[in-house]
Amino acid sequence: MIFGESGTGKELVARAIHHFSDRSQQPFVPVNMSAIPEGLAESLLFGHEKGSFTSAHERHKGWCQTAHGGTLFLDEIGDMELAVQPKLLRFLQEGTMQTVGARSHSSVDVRVITATNRDPKTIVREGRLREDLFFRLHVVPIFVPPLRERREDIAGLAMFFLHRAAERHGRNVTGLSEEAIQVLSRFNWPGNVRQLENAIERVVIFAEGETAQAMDIPAEFHAPGRSWGNCANGRTETQRNGNGVYPNADDDDAEDVVGKLTPYQLNERAAIIDALQRSAGHVVDAAKLLGLGQATMYRKIKQFAVPHERKRRKLSPK
Repeated sequence: MIFGESGTGKELVARAIHHFSDRSQQPFVPVNMSAIPEGLAESLLFGHEKGSFTSAHERHKGWCQTAHGGTLFLDEIGDMELAVQPKLLRFLQEGTMQTVGARSHSSVDVRVITATNRDPKTIVREGRLREDLFFRLHVVPIFVPPLRERREDIAGLAMFFLHRAAERHGRNVTGLSEEAIQVLSRFNWPGNVRQLENAIERVVIFAEGETAQAMDIPAEFHAPGRSWGNCANGRTETQRNGNGVYPNADDDDAEDVVGKLTPYQLNERAAIIDALQRSAGHVVDAAKLLGLGQATMYRKIKQFAVPHERKRRKLSPK
C-alpha cells in the first residue's frame, strides 16, 4: 500500500516496483477506483459472462485477468465500493476469482498494489475501507513524502522536466539559473511533483534565453505557498536588523533577504514580480500597474530582493 499526497508520484512508485520485479515482462494494469461508475466495479475488476445482466451482450475479461502474471495497481483504494471489498479480500487470500454470472472460480496470479492520498487508518475509521481488507493490503506500506519535505530533489526534478519539455515543444532552453532554482526551492508546492512539472513546462514555453532566469518563473511561484517560511526553525515573524529596518540585497544576499520576509511581504514581492513580467521588465510601467510611484517601486525591488534587470524603453521613431 502506497500512500502520500496527490501529485507525489504514487503510480510512478508502483510502476518502479513492477519494472524492477520478476513480473516486469507481464502486464501492469493501473485502475483509478474513484473514476469507476457506481455498480460497475465488480464487473470491471473480475469480468462478466454474456447475459449475466441486461447490457452484458458478450463475455468481458476483467482487470484481474488482464493483469495475470503481472501487477494490478488500484489507485484511490478508499473509493472502492464497500460491496466489492469482501470479494477483493477473498481474491487476495485465495488467489481465485469468480466472474459475474459464472458458476465456477478461476485462479489468477497477480500482485496487487494499492494507493491512497489519505491516511489509510483514517479511511478505515470513516468506514470507507474494511478493516480486514486494510490489514491484508497493508503488508508493505510505502509512504511517499510531499515535495516540500524533500526540497533537495527539486533541482534535479526541475532539470529533468525542463529537458523533457524543451524537447517536446522544440524550445532551445537548456538550463535554469541558480537564482531560478532558489525560487523553485523556496516554494511550498502544494500540488507536489505534478505541480512542479507543469510549472517547468510553462517556464520552458515562455523563457526568452537558453538559461531560464528567476523572472521567467511565473509570479505565483515566488509567493510562499501554503505555509512556507521559517517555520522549520521556529522563526515565523519578520526579522529586522538592529535599526528596525528590513534588510535589503546590499546587506545580505538575496536568499537571506527573502528568507526573512513575512508571508504578507512575500505576497507583495510576488505581485511586484507579476507586474514586472507583464510590463516586460520596465519598472515605470510595472509601478503604474500596481498604482505605485517610481521611487517606491525601486525601493521595494531593493528591499524585497526582486530579481530585476534594468531595461530602457525603446524610443519611438519621430
